[in-house]
Amino acid sequence: MYVEFQLWKTEEEKHSKSLYVKECGEKNSGKVGKVEYYYCHRSGYYKSEGKGIRNLKMQGSAKINAHCTAGIKVFYNASNQIKIIYTKTHYGHECSLGYLPIPKQLRQQIASDLVKGISFDKILDGVRDSIGSSLDRSHLVTKKDLYNIEKSYNIRKIERHKDDAMSVHLWVQECIVERNNPILLYKPQGQRIAEVGVNQGLGEHDFVLALQTPIQKELSQKCGHKRIVCVDATHGTNSYDFLLLTVLVVDELGEGFPVAWCYSNKEDSTAITIFFQHLRDRVGNIEPEWFMSDDASQYYSGWCTVFGGSPKKLLCSWHVDRAWRNAVSRHINNKQLQIEVYHTLRVLFEERNCEQFQVLLNSALQQWQQDPELEYFYQYFVSEYTKRCSEWALSYRKKAGVNTNMYLESFHRVLKHCYQKSKVNKRMDKTIDLLLKYAKDKFFDRILKSEKGKNTSRIQSIFQRHTKSLTLSTDLVSSDENELNIWHVKSKKGGNIYEIQLEQQHCQHNCSIRCRTCNICIHQYSCSCMDSLLQATICKHIHLLVRFLNKQNNHENTALLLQAPNISSPLKILSYNSIDSMENNKKKMLHKLSEISQFILNSLDKNCLQLIDKNLTTCVSLTKLSNHTTNEPSNKKLVPQRRFYSTKRKRQGNNIRLSKPTECELNNIKQLLLEMPSISPEALGKYHIICYG
Repeated sequence: MYVEFQLWKTEEEKHSKSLYVKECGEKNSGKVGKVEYYYCHRSGYYKSEGKGIRNLKMQGSAKINAHCTAGIKVFYNASNQIKIIYTKTHYGHECSLGYLPIPKQLRQQIASDLVKGISFDKILDGVRDSIGSSLDRSHLVTKKDLYNIEKSYNIRKIERHKDDAMSVHLWVQECIVERNNPILLYKPQGQRIAEVGVNQGLGEHDFVLALQTPIQKELSQKCGHKRIVCVDATHGTNSYDFLLLTVLVVDELGEGFPVAWCYSNKEDSTAITIFFQHLRDRVGNIEPEWFMSDDASQYYSGWCTVFGGSPKKLLCSWHVDRAWRNAVSRHINNKQLQIEVYHTLRVLFEERNCEQFQVLLNSALQQWQQDPELEYFYQYFVSEYTKRCSEWALSYRKKAGVNTNMYLESFHRVLKHCYQKSKVNKRMDKTIDLLLKYAKDKFFDRILKSEKGKNTSRIQSIFQRHTKSLTLSTDLVSSDENELNIWHVKSKKGGNIYEIQLEQQHCQHNCSIRCRTCNICIHQYSCSCMDSLLQATICKHIHLLVRFLNKQNNHENTALLLQAPNISSPLKILSYNSIDSMENNKKKMLHKLSEISQFILNSLDKNCLQLIDKNLTTCVSLTKLSNHTTNEPSNKKLVPQRRFYSTKRKRQGNNIRLSKPTECELNNIKQLLLEMPSISPEALGKYHIICYG
């Protein structure tokens, strides 16, 4: 009967997404027999065992800080019959998979696989491949869980043929007949394109393989419209020098998610346009507001040709800065002049007002045109950047939420170093399998975030900014005299004043990117600082403003607290209590010692005296050890060994590194450019440019 009850309990817990546990053993229940109590595992109060240094996990504790009404009462009589009283109704929480532990049966199965030497990655593949129409706790297993319970699974065969090209071809043929076909486009090497269609333009020796899984299709349709799309290619993923072209979108959690891939032996406009055409045929038209790629024009032109529209093109600021550094070093010989020109370029880049940017640009062009040493750099900058200021200047990319191509760079780094183990795969079938494995892991990562919650990098950065804001004083915040929903925050050094504006009182986007301490999201406030404009995040000034507003709202309560009885310091009270407790303990110990000494004088039990002597020897050792203790930390490093050192006099280099200017240097250069007399367009000659934003 007990086995049948356990089977019933397991099925009921799986069906109701709950877990019932015993807090004690069985009890006697008079005439009825014995009784067992099973409580909801979320019932009870959370007791922190740490020091509060680390931030609590996103989903919080499983305990609800209350008592849940659900439970099972099991009665056992003398004839081994079982009577059950089952209360299904839960109180104070919803039944969620994120708070359930891994089932015992699954833990045993994974442990058995670990004994056989199966890897962690293969275990995750096996568990996640079993997902069907319904989701259960086993599908939320992570690699950290595998480390805790040490489990693994059988390796799935990847190579379908000893010839790599034939193996890929056989895999493509298998995928084509499947319901969830991930193949967007396939053009094998050594095959001519006979028909005239969208694949026209690919040669006999060209190789193209485009992939998109069902979840990628869904996310491209959901997160591609009115947001940002990033496109870039990377090399080094295979031994055939095939490039991996990636189309990536930013999801609602502020994280990048690749929505399509294309392996190709070239990245010209023909291959890119064909790839975009097949992508449009599957997902429909995508109309992003921003489009980020590198300096190559074929990505943006191919996108506009296929999908239409004219999204705002952005260049990666890191690549632009690197190009400027190289150009300054290449076209300018004077080292001091290199620093001045580079600092002027940073002033142009970081200017936040479009109209003032035009004034600064014209002044800088005038200054460079009149200097003979800057002739070549002047021509380079005018021909390469003045016609497309809207692609690199900060004043034209406000609230884009992206400044560098960090999402794609992060994906490339994870793929190459985590999945490919920093190695170049010699076979394409293994490379493709790793790519699809990454897509599957990203999909389950989204499930984990929705079910269990997760402190993403975007939320962690907001928490770090909140911590930095705690070092700032609320005296730096002041309200605007004319506008009700505008505040001004002075910088800590007093150089700048930032303006914060209330965009909306309550978020209308059901946003997940928020500060839980301040209870605000990224859409409610906007600041004029660089951090807020570039990253579209909650900067430290906004955190400081919320603390300032809360301080105003709680002013009366604070005044009441200040009128409390005069207590010098709560720490002193704690120290006094601890001292009193120690004195009491000492008195008790001395009393015990007096009893022991009296017993030794009067006792004749040899065995008992030997035992007392052994324990007293241990106590004496402890006293000697205590007398030799120091205040040095336990992890203090040892004294370093003596090392040889070089006596050769090194020649001092005269290379001056181009470092970014300080805030004071930026303000000085900006003031000098603004004080320059204006120049007419005719004076700039053929290089005068009007920037379009």
